[in-house]
Amino acid sequence: MSTTRFYGWTLLAALSTIYFLVIGASFYGFGVALAPMIESMGWSRTEAAIGYSIFALSMGIVGPLIALFIQRFNTRLCIFIGGILTVTGAMLTYYAESLMQYYIGAGVFMGVGVAMQSFLPCSQIVATWFVKKRALGIGLLMASGGLGAFVVAPTFSALLTATGNWRYLWLVIAVCGAVAAVLAVIFVREHPSDMGQFPDGIDPDSVTEDQNQNVVLQQDWKVGEAVRSSPFWVIVFVATVVMSGVTMVNSQVVLHLTDMGLTATFAASALGIQGFLSTGGRLLAGSLGDRFDSRLILIAGLICVAGGILILSVANTEPMAYIFACLFGLGFGSAVVAYSTLLANYFGSLYFAQIVSVLGFVSTVIGASVPVLAGFAYDWLGSYTIVFWIIAGFAVVAVALSAVMRPPVYSEESAG
Repeated sequence: MSTTRFYGWTLLAALSTIYFLVIGASFYGFGVALAPMIESMGWSRTEAAIGYSIFALSMGIVGPLIALFIQRFNTRLCIFIGGILTVTGAMLTYYAESLMQYYIGAGVFMGVGVAMQSFLPCSQIVATWFVKKRALGIGLLMASGGLGAFVVAPTFSALLTATGNWRYLWLVIAVCGAVAAVLAVIFVREHPSDMGQFPDGIDPDSVTEDQNQNVVLQQDWKVGEAVRSSPFWVIVFVATVVMSGVTMVNSQVVLHLTDMGLTATFAASALGIQGFLSTGGRLLAGSLGDRFDSRLILIAGLICVAGGILILSVANTEPMAYIFACLFGLGFGSAVVAYSTLLANYFGSLYFAQIVSVLGFVSTVIGASVPVLAGFAYDWLGSYTIVFWIIAGFAVVAVALSAVMRPPVYSEESAG
């Protein structure tokens, strides 16, 4: 066994920094930028929400292509090219004078760029470098995104207050995308073998029977095999519910809370607190997920998501908004790590990027429609309530499906 310090932890730190910059600035900063853009440009909420939906949709539909790109080339080049697209999209939005330029810049270019820099390539690397510490690795990676929300949302709000110009927010997004691309070039390595090491830094020949109570299957399923199993589609449904909740919250919560009588500054801070608590949820799920069945963690997270969404629908006081932020943040953070870990544990790491790209395609295509539907519901009914209730209801269904889900059984029939 190599006595060299395990490079996986250095790599995880670099990937977490990349994820912090990209998800924090682009994914969460977008929601803070929407409100002043609507006021400045005179757009309706539906028109503005379409841009966010295009952004989320672009992130999802390119997933299979990104997986093929990673397979053909590597994740380092993927993240670097993604940075170029993120910067291009942010700068197009900085100079935007029309809805179409905003849709193309923030929606298409930045959506594709963020997808190439965030979960798909980063989680593929983590799943490859970590096996026994997989839940912890995924938890730490995704916690950095929640930390990004906690830092970026109030920072963007303060920058907006100080300058009165929403365009500066897109400059910050561009810088973050560029820095993430450079970090990938410097630090990212594809496989432990590239550094003469093993996953987790442990020579498999020296491993004795472990006491891991989570279910880690040894078979690497191909995409076609995975999509023919019912547990895969349960996880896809869960991911879709969670994605719908987070796109709704990120795009509309500042607008909703101000509608409920709270200040815009407090609303932005509530979004940041939600992100910070999601960091805690991700760390908690990561620390427990290598010792216990991640399915139980997933169920607990979904219950919190449903409760948080229901409270948000009637949150007209600061304490209620805080309760929403705590419940939804913890629930979202726990759920996203749990279902990502289950996907890797059930179907293996070799084809993980391709399998998760199918999940991402379905969940984001559906989740991307939620901001538009929410904006339409507000413009028509003057309230987001019906959308909140629908998401909470689906979260309850996801709890029930997760409770009866069992690990898939690999067989020659499943392999086709």
